[in-house]
Amino acid sequence: MDIKTVWRCARAAVIELDDGGLYDTFFSWEVYVNGQRQGTTKKVETYVDGLVPGQRNVVKFVNGDEVYEAGVTTPLESATIDVRDCGAKGDGKHDDTVNIQAAIMACPKDGRVLVPAGKYLVKSLFLKSGCSIELQEGSQILARHDRDQLAYIPGTLKGTEGLGKDATDFFPLGRWEGESISTYCSLFTGLSVHDVNIYGRGTIDGQTDFADDNWWHNVKDLYRPEEGRDIARPRMVFLSECSHVALAGITVQNSPAWNIHPVMCDHFDALCLAIKGPKNSHNTDGCDPESCSFVRILGCEFSVGDDCIAIKSGKLGIDRPLRPATHDMLVAHCLMHDGHGAVVLGSEAAGG
Repeated sequence: MDIKTVWRCARAAVIELDDGGLYDTFFSWEVYVNGQRQGTTKKVETYVDGLVPGQRNVVKFVNGDEVYEAGVTTPLESATIDVRDCGAKGDGKHDDTVNIQAAIMACPKDGRVLVPAGKYLVKSLFLKSGCSIELQEGSQILARHDRDQLAYIPGTLKGTEGLGKDATDFFPLGRWEGESISTYCSLFTGLSVHDVNIYGRGTIDGQTDFADDNWWHNVKDLYRPEEGRDIARPRMVFLSECSHVALAGITVQNSPAWNIHPVMCDHFDALCLAIKGPKNSHNTDGCDPESCSFVRILGCEFSVGDDCIAIKSGKLGIDRPLRPATHDMLVAHCLMHDGHGAVVLGSEAAGG
């Protein structure tokens, strides 16, 4: 069996156990981290946590007399800030948005924002470069859906001549179905950030359903520009012009629209995720990389109401520099349950 580390941060890693299996390995393996038994795995792409920052960690996989070992040297972690130390309650009632955002903004470079077990009600959170967010087992980030309380961002900003994206004079922000349009801020939004990890065994939950005041109710009436309704639904994770961002281990579920939507990003990883939504939920694509490069989607489990993975690159109506081609993308060892398509091209693929 071939074994290799495909991703790591200061406290977690994804290790590939390639015995010829597609999603599951042929045998079950006991997992030991630095001599401590962590559990068992039967996944080709295995998420492992409990690593110690700034040292060589030994991860062993044992099946009877067979033992395979991976040495994972983790980067240093500058500091940890617990969201509860910034006033987050985690009781599912108090709005913890500003408290968690304070923790993110206060986190030093190469530091960790720790989200312990609990239910954290939020509107939307913005990511910061050089910051890792760990969602510990039992933690739930729960999205509010009262639209009058949610912020939104414009599709583009008109910049000083020659200073926009590739000298277009425009700075791209919101995007929906291949067009630059105003968009409600997603549960996690990243704008031009780099070196960010969101990892752990916790859950981010859009809390979307078919109730009259929620996103899946009469979904076609939500976006009608001719009637003044011209703001697109939020996603769970939206990234624009970001670099080296990884999502690992977490569960993403019940999104108002596409679950994970990176646009014009490079070196984006979606690893060992569970992405879920009812099979009759509207536009709940799993992961839709748009005009992105060097993307890896490995070991993810999808069960959604639309395409599991849709590879996009914008519509003809936006400037050519704002819809570059998507290229260098790897999808491997994933499992698709409900969904309209497994891996599809488009719609919105005018950039190539």
